[in-house]
Amino acid sequence: MYQGKSPRKKKPNKRNSLVIALVLAVLLVAAVGTTIAYINHSSNQVKNDFSPSEITCQIDEKVDGGVKSSVKVKNTGKTAAYIRAAVIANTVDDEGNINGAADVSGYLCGDGWVKSGDYYYYTIPVAPNEGTGELLTESINLEGIQVTILAEAIQSQPASAAQDAWGVSPASLSSN
Repeated sequence: MYQGKSPRKKKPNKRNSLVIALVLAVLLVAAVGTTIAYINHSSNQVKNDFSPSEITCQIDEKVDGGVKSSVKVKNTGKTAAYIRAAVIANTVDDEGNINGAADVSGYLCGDGWVKSGDYYYYTIPVAPNEGTGELLTESINLEGIQVTILAEAIQSQPASAAQDAWGVSPASLSSN
């Protein structure tokens, strides 16, 4: 039966709310800390070893008895490279004085080489420690002539490297 009294509602206890909030905060800190510790412990460290490629070349030529009979360029670098060469030829007197330019173009453009502008380009990438084909088509008698070969190398990859640096893509040049 009804006695005129309603069930008494308990007032919220501030102390209970504070304890609940504190427990939730501790659980949150523990969860975040555990997650960070797990990630740091279980993740493998990534070691990024990067060493730049080395691009170098050297001219291998044979000169015997005043005759230049062979000119090749060796890739002495660590990656495949395109090679280009400038040929400077001058007439010289008996004392070694330069008198003017000499034309040796008829002796140049051996297998794989193409002239474009002031340079001769080897159209095939040269692997490390390998050499180009013969630049000369025949031997040059050096009597009264001084012939200097200057060579450059550039990485063959990416394909645009030579085009960007030299303004020419050796692979796109047609060889003999």
